[in-house]
Amino acid sequence: MNIYSRSFSKLLLFVFLVTVVFSTAHPLQAVAEQWDKQVLVSAGDTLEIAITGQAEMIEKFEVGPEGDIYMVMIGKIHVEGMDIPRLTEEMKKRLKKYLEKESEITVHILARNRFVNIQGGVRYPGWYRAPHATNLDYLIETAGGLLPGVDRSMIILKRKKGDVFQEVEVRGQVQLMSGDTLSIHKTKASINKIDSGDALFIRLPNNQDPTKEPLRNDTVVDKSGFITVPGVVHFYVQGLTTADASREIEKRLPPYQTRSSRVEVSILEKRHYVRVMGHIERPGWYNVPRTATVQEILSLAGGVIDGAVMSDVTIERRSHAGRLQIKVDLYQYGINGDTRILVPLHANDTIFVPIPPSLGNIRRKLHPWMPPDEKLEKDTKKKITIFGAVKNPGVYEPSEDMNLLDILVRAGGEKEGAELTNVTLTRNNRQEKVNLIGLLNGSKESSITIPKVYSGDTVYVAFVEKAWEKRKDVVYVIGQVKKPGVYELAENMGVLQAIALAGGLDEWADGNDIRIIRKTKGNEEHILFNYKKAVSKKADPLASILKSDDTIFVP
Repeated sequence: MNIYSRSFSKLLLFVFLVTVVFSTAHPLQAVAEQWDKQVLVSAGDTLEIAITGQAEMIEKFEVGPEGDIYMVMIGKIHVEGMDIPRLTEEMKKRLKKYLEKESEITVHILARNRFVNIQGGVRYPGWYRAPHATNLDYLIETAGGLLPGVDRSMIILKRKKGDVFQEVEVRGQVQLMSGDTLSIHKTKASINKIDSGDALFIRLPNNQDPTKEPLRNDTVVDKSGFITVPGVVHFYVQGLTTADASREIEKRLPPYQTRSSRVEVSILEKRHYVRVMGHIERPGWYNVPRTATVQEILSLAGGVIDGAVMSDVTIERRSHAGRLQIKVDLYQYGINGDTRILVPLHANDTIFVPIPPSLGNIRRKLHPWMPPDEKLEKDTKKKITIFGAVKNPGVYEPSEDMNLLDILVRAGGEKEGAELTNVTLTRNNRQEKVNLIGLLNGSKESSITIPKVYSGDTVYVAFVEKAWEKRKDVVYVIGQVKKPGVYELAENMGVLQAIALAGGLDEWADGNDIRIIRKTKGNEEHILFNYKKAVSKKADPLASILKSDDTIFVP
């Protein structure tokens, strides 16, 4: 092609682009509308459905494995296979009685994921939600990586077409469809190695009395990867095979003890440690079978506290790609019971159950002397929330003619250090200070009766403010430290000094993700702090200087 031909081609392209631009007042909007008409909603997608002019009516919905979403107001809606214009019209029909005259509904696809079953030679087989356009390495990493000895070339993608399954070899990029199965062949050579949390059976020689059965020892590998064998030592076994572990124990036994028989180590059950936090009865670390689901572990932790936001439970996980947050919609699971929603748990995962804005976030729950200022969430508008210096803070169903004293009794009564002369009753975003002691004593200055409480009310019982707390600046150290509490703020005090006052980090602490929570003009600012970098002097020491009323949260 000569220079004149190329120039003519460029001229034609320019004329075409000008025509497109001036053929519509909003060319980008036209492209977006065309995209909406082509893209069909699929199981695994994340939708945002909003009603204009109603901020509280903006919600995200996970499309379930069967292609459904669930709305509290109208129930189940099958959305799979719809384009955005059609889904928008369907939502207008369903929500018609909730709409004002000028209200409009908008629907957007926020994320395109697919339910995929990863089976075979991976550490954590099961159902996952993965991006619809991904690659084989990502899928393997999502399931915890390959087991030792697995042949990477023996990986097949199985996809259902009608009543039959098609098998496709996978090497690099993958375009997933919901319901796909990634089958990873597990050979005899692939073996499980010992991991922290595993339950082991150890058979030891009994040379004290050869006529008796060998000594038996059932043990669990601790969170750091160690086991303790009676009469031997405390030693590290994580990553060893059972044969390797047997030899390591034999090395530590007296030579005469291994003459009659050998040491045998076997894995009774693959287990791991998982942490549970948030709005639950008994937060903490739990050693659970690898097959245990989120639902089972929450039950083990005593269940959720009334008022927990079950549609927004998250799993925090560390991977080679960094820290991940995986959403689990337990509200949807409670309706349809579809176990594909329950993502497999990995070792050291943290399950976080959020609480409504009326109770603040988890950090406020840990130091309830800071009353929240958020608006009530819709799931608590029909209940009464009480927190602060009470024995059982939470969300309670109102009863007829309930007053402030009744809800205090329902919450187990006041804690030691409660300031019953300073109770805050919040209703319709207005606060009223109540001297409950004065009302009970019938003092002259409190001639009114005990206030009634109704649906949507929030009650906060303050703690007695100590005199030294009034005079001096303090910081709060909470979470995984040996002595959480309130400490006096010294001049130019840094995070390391405050943690030292709190006894240092405990064995479960995550020093890489410590947060300084600071109140600035009514808002919360979260400042990340890396303990290891600070100790090694790789971090700026001035960046961690504390201010009055800072909270140091160690996860």
